[in-house]
Amino acid sequence: MFFETIHQFKKYYGLDMYSLKELDRYLWLLGKKWFPRKDKGCTVGYYSQNITL
Repeated sequence: MFFETIHQFKKYYGLDMYSLKELDRYLWLLGKKWFPRKDKGCTVGYYSQNITL
């Protein structure tokens, strides 16, 4: 189910050139940015500057 959803997401937004790993990392970092943990804060770090879609 997860892989099918990601495949449809890639196809819909024309992101076929990105691997599952790249999309997973991007979505994870985006989630950390928009939904930070309230107990520890959120520091996305170095990788957020290098991932653009």
